[in-house]
Amino acid sequence: LTQYWDSVPMALFAVKAAKHGWNQAPVAAVISLGPWYTSPDSRPEYHHLSYPERAKQFRTDMEMALPSIRSFCAHDGPAAWRGCAVVTLGHCPQMKKTIFGSIARLTKESMRSLVTPKLRVIDLWTLTMELPDACVGGHQSPMSILWTWQVLLGGFCAQSPKQPALGKLAEFRGPRCTAAQNHHSKICSNHDRW
Repeated sequence: LTQYWDSVPMALFAVKAAKHGWNQAPVAAVISLGPWYTSPDSRPEYHHLSYPERAKQFRTDMEMALPSIRSFCAHDGPAAWRGCAVVTLGHCPQMKKTIFGSIARLTKESMRSLVTPKLRVIDLWTLTMELPDACVGGHQSPMSILWTWQVLLGGFCAQSPKQPALGKLAEFRGPRCTAAQNHHSKICSNHDRW
């Protein structure tokens, strides 16, 4: 929904104020920002900032958004049933600039004292660093996304008052492709036609 932290409160408010039932639905939120701070093409006022200054801006913007996130994800907020996850950047082997690791670290540091059963932080940087797969155009590969969703759904389902039935599994259907297969397989190349 957004590229920068300062738009997160507006996005969360839109869910709260929706007239189409979202305001009464048991929603969850996954919030993951950072790539646009590394190369702020859509925010000209950040172009002149050095990488350390962009990282500092990332933290400042995130800390300004955190009160809205905490309210949305509180025990009496819209995401009370499922909770929320603030997710660090995913790791790609081609991410050589130190700003990527800095943004992942700053996300964890900013969230450290705010974590609750309803507001979780997921260190996707570390999780995907161990994945023997590359990224696709700067984004997670389909296989990496499956890993991520397993973690996210595990957290959301564990917080739900309606626990999943024992022995039931989530099933993912369709191609589960690595980054290498993505560009060389007719089955896997449809990711851009969602």
